[in-house]
Amino acid sequence: MYQEDVKDTLRGQLEISRERAISLGEEALRIIRNGYYDLPDNRRVDIEGYLDRSIKETQVYKQHVDSETYAGEKETIIKVQNQTTLAAVQEVIAVGEKPVALNFSSPSEPGGGFLRGSRAQEEYLVRSSGIWACLNECPVYFHSKTDLEDLQTTLHLFTGCGCFSR
Repeated sequence: MYQEDVKDTLRGQLEISRERAISLGEEALRIIRNGYYDLPDNRRVDIEGYLDRSIKETQVYKQHVDSETYAGEKETIIKVQNQTTLAAVQEVIAVGEKPVALNFSSPSEPGGGFLRGSRAQEEYLVRSSGIWACLNECPVYFHSKTDLEDLQTTLHLFTGCGCFSR
Protein backbone atom coordinates (compact mmCIF):
# COMPACT_ATOMS: atom_id res chain seq x y z
CA MET A 1 0.00 0.00 0.00
CA TYR A 2 1.20 3.48 -0.84
CA GLN A 3 2.33 5.78 1.93
CA GLU A 4 -0.28 8.37 2.86
CA ASP A 5 1.97 11.32 1.97
CA VAL A 6 2.52 9.93 -1.56
CA LYS A 7 -1.22 9.44 -2.04
CA ASP A 8 -1.89 12.97 -0.76
CA THR A 9 0.68 14.43 -3.18
CA LEU A 10 -0.93 12.59 -6.11
CA ARG A 11 -4.41 13.69 -5.06
CA GLY A 12 -3.22 17.31 -4.79
CA GLN A 13 -1.86 17.21 -8.34
CA LEU A 14 -4.96 15.63 -9.84
CA GLU A 15 -7.92 16.74 -7.75
CA ILE A 16 -8.50 20.28 -8.89
CA SER A 17 -11.82 22.00 -9.40
CA ARG A 18 -13.40 22.20 -12.83
CA GLU A 19 -12.99 25.99 -12.70
CA ARG A 20 -9.27 25.69 -11.92
CA ALA A 21 -8.88 23.14 -14.74
CA ILE A 22 -10.55 25.56 -17.18
CA SER A 23 -8.29 28.39 -16.02
CA LEU A 24 -5.16 26.24 -16.45
CA GLY A 25 -6.35 25.15 -19.91
CA GLU A 26 -6.83 28.76 -20.99
CA GLU A 27 -3.39 29.62 -19.59
CA ALA A 28 -1.84 26.73 -21.56
CA LEU A 29 -3.36 28.11 -24.78
CA ARG A 30 -2.00 31.58 -24.01
CA ILE A 31 1.47 30.11 -23.49
CA ILE A 32 1.23 28.20 -26.78
CA ARG A 33 0.01 31.26 -28.70
CA ASN A 34 2.62 33.57 -27.13
CA GLY A 35 5.47 31.05 -27.47
CA TYR A 36 6.74 31.76 -23.95
CA TYR A 37 5.82 31.83 -20.29
CA ASP A 38 7.14 33.83 -17.34
CA LEU A 39 8.52 32.28 -14.17
CA PRO A 40 7.57 33.68 -10.74
CA ASP A 41 10.93 35.53 -10.62
CA ASN A 42 10.00 37.25 -13.94
CA ARG A 43 12.45 35.27 -16.08
CA ARG A 44 10.94 34.44 -19.46
CA VAL A 45 11.08 30.92 -20.91
CA ASP A 46 10.91 30.89 -24.71
CA ILE A 47 9.28 27.72 -26.08
CA GLU A 48 8.43 28.87 -29.60
CA GLY A 49 11.30 27.00 -31.28
CA TYR A 50 10.57 23.82 -29.33
CA LEU A 51 6.89 24.02 -30.24
CA ASP A 52 7.60 24.63 -33.93
CA ARG A 53 9.96 21.63 -34.05
CA SER A 54 7.49 19.43 -32.16
CA ILE A 55 4.67 20.31 -34.54
CA LYS A 56 6.84 19.56 -37.59
CA GLU A 57 7.97 16.22 -36.12
CA THR A 58 4.46 15.03 -35.21
CA GLN A 59 3.53 11.93 -37.19
CA VAL A 60 0.42 9.80 -37.61
CA TYR A 61 0.76 6.07 -38.12
CA LYS A 62 -2.37 4.68 -39.77
CA GLN A 63 -1.20 1.12 -40.15
CA HIS A 64 0.21 -1.48 -37.81
CA VAL A 65 3.72 -0.45 -36.83
CA ASP A 66 6.20 -3.31 -36.98
CA SER A 67 8.37 -3.14 -33.87
CA GLU A 68 11.35 -4.47 -35.82
CA THR A 69 11.28 -1.31 -37.93
CA TYR A 70 11.94 0.80 -34.85
CA ALA A 71 14.34 -1.46 -32.99
CA GLY A 72 16.97 0.48 -31.10
CA GLU A 73 20.15 -0.17 -29.22
CA LYS A 74 18.61 0.19 -25.76
CA GLU A 75 16.40 -2.17 -23.85
CA THR A 76 12.83 -0.98 -23.37
CA ILE A 77 11.65 -0.95 -19.77
CA ILE A 78 7.94 -0.72 -19.05
CA LYS A 79 6.81 0.19 -15.53
CA VAL A 80 3.35 0.61 -14.10
CA GLN A 81 3.40 3.00 -11.15
CA ASN A 82 0.83 4.97 -9.21
CA GLN A 83 2.01 8.43 -10.19
CA THR A 84 1.22 11.13 -12.70
CA THR A 85 2.55 10.83 -16.23
CA LEU A 86 4.72 13.91 -15.80
CA ALA A 87 6.18 12.68 -12.50
CA ALA A 88 7.16 9.44 -14.25
CA VAL A 89 8.70 11.38 -17.16
CA GLN A 90 10.72 13.54 -14.74
CA GLU A 91 11.94 10.42 -12.95
CA VAL A 92 13.22 8.88 -16.19
CA ILE A 93 14.90 12.14 -17.29
CA ALA A 94 16.59 12.43 -13.87
CA VAL A 95 18.51 9.18 -14.52
CA GLY A 96 19.62 10.38 -17.97
CA GLU A 97 17.20 8.43 -20.13
CA LYS A 98 14.75 9.56 -22.82
CA PRO A 99 11.18 8.72 -21.79
CA VAL A 100 8.14 7.93 -23.90
CA ALA A 101 4.76 8.64 -22.33
CA LEU A 102 1.51 7.13 -23.54
CA ASN A 103 -1.35 9.62 -23.79
CA PHE A 104 -4.82 8.10 -24.03
CA SER A 105 -6.04 10.73 -26.43
CA SER A 106 -9.52 11.69 -27.57
CA PRO A 107 -10.06 10.62 -31.19
CA SER A 108 -12.56 13.41 -31.78
CA GLU A 109 -11.16 16.56 -30.18
CA PRO A 110 -7.56 17.77 -29.70
CA GLY A 111 -6.92 17.88 -25.96
CA GLY A 112 -10.24 16.27 -25.06
CA GLY A 113 -12.28 18.52 -22.78
CA PHE A 114 -9.40 20.53 -21.31
CA LEU A 115 -11.16 23.85 -22.02
CA ARG A 116 -14.36 22.56 -20.39
CA GLY A 117 -12.62 21.53 -17.18
CA SER A 118 -12.29 17.81 -17.80
CA ARG A 119 -9.64 16.30 -15.58
CA ALA A 120 -8.54 13.01 -17.11
CA GLN A 121 -4.98 12.08 -18.15
CA GLU A 122 -5.07 13.73 -21.59
CA GLU A 123 -6.43 16.99 -20.20
CA TYR A 124 -3.79 16.99 -17.44
CA LEU A 125 -1.03 16.64 -20.04
CA VAL A 126 -2.50 19.30 -22.34
CA ARG A 127 -2.90 21.80 -19.46
CA SER A 128 0.76 21.26 -18.55
CA SER A 129 2.43 21.40 -21.94
CA GLY A 130 2.45 22.37 -25.61
CA ILE A 131 0.97 19.05 -26.73
CA TRP A 132 -2.28 20.72 -27.81
CA ALA A 133 -0.37 22.60 -30.55
CA CYS A 134 0.85 19.28 -31.97
CA LEU A 135 -2.54 17.60 -31.70
CA ASN A 136 -4.33 20.59 -33.24
CA GLU A 137 -2.02 20.58 -36.27
CA CYS A 138 -2.80 16.94 -37.04
CA PRO A 139 -6.41 16.90 -38.27
CA VAL A 140 -6.11 13.49 -39.92
CA TYR A 141 -5.99 11.97 -36.42
CA PHE A 142 -9.30 13.41 -35.31
CA HIS A 143 -12.68 12.19 -36.46
CA SER A 144 -16.23 13.44 -36.30
CA LYS A 145 -18.33 11.83 -33.62
CA THR A 146 -20.27 9.93 -36.32
CA ASP A 147 -17.05 8.39 -37.64
CA LEU A 148 -15.94 7.08 -34.24
CA GLU A 149 -17.57 3.68 -34.68
CA ASP A 150 -15.32 3.11 -37.71
CA LEU A 151 -12.16 4.31 -35.95
CA GLN A 152 -9.33 1.79 -36.28
CA THR A 153 -7.61 1.00 -33.00
CA THR A 154 -4.26 0.86 -34.82
CA LEU A 155 -4.17 4.60 -35.45
CA HIS A 156 -1.31 6.21 -33.52
CA LEU A 157 0.03 9.72 -33.27
CA PHE A 158 3.61 10.45 -32.22
CA THR A 159 4.72 13.84 -31.07
CA GLY A 160 8.10 14.64 -29.63
CA CYS A 161 6.66 17.55 -27.68
CA GLY A 162 8.78 18.18 -24.64
CA CYS A 163 7.54 21.68 -23.86
CA PHE A 164 6.18 21.61 -20.33
CA SER A 165 5.29 24.74 -18.43
CA ARG A 166 4.20 23.16 -15.14
